[in-house]
Amino acid sequence: MIKPNKMDTIVSEYLSRLKVQGIKKIIGFSIGPGFEKRKREVLEESLDQLKGLPIAILLDRTSGDITRQLIDLARENSIPIIGVYSQADVKQSKRMDFAIEVPAKYGPAESPDSVEVFAKIPQGLEIIGGDMKTATEFAYIMGINETRLPLRKRPIYVAPVNGVGGEFATFADMLYTFSMPRNLQICLPDKRFYNGKLAANFLIQKLRLHKLSI
Repeated sequence: MIKPNKMDTIVSEYLSRLKVQGIKKIIGFSIGPGFEKRKREVLEESLDQLKGLPIAILLDRTSGDITRQLIDLARENSIPIIGVYSQADVKQSKRMDFAIEVPAKYGPAESPDSVEVFAKIPQGLEIIGGDMKTATEFAYIMGINETRLPLRKRPIYVAPVNGVGGEFATFADMLYTFSMPRNLQICLPDKRFYNGKLAANFLIQKLRLHKLSI
């Protein structure tokens, strides 16, 4: 476990090492409950677009079948994997290239304890399915964007995939049925995405990523 007073230093040092290795951006994946078969298809569609790009993948949990599938796909494509999890989560971090265990700041450990750290690391986030923890991550990231944009700082771009079920599905659908503040609209797609190819390409375009030259 990384102690809180050392976390900033250790995480920053690791991210600096990734830059030296040519990794330019980190893309987070938030994958919660939903239609398992469809989530697997979305992951494959996304990774097919992301392979060969100078990225690392960030996970908000380190256990579960769909997480293992994403790890397998990332490893097949030689994409580094970072895991962020709370002390309350089941830990299967040995397959990660770098794992961050986030302690509770107050009270007993709960799964959402890791949201604060998870939300601050990536430059882009793809949401597939999702639960209330996903909703918390989304709200936290949009709160970060709300403070960054007036300072002309680059926001964290978010690409939800609709049609895969999960508790976050209602929130994902509502993004296009109510008026999002104009300054935050640039952080999101201007239409619903129903597959991983469109979601990944949205992030690729916004983050100005290009295939690594061989």
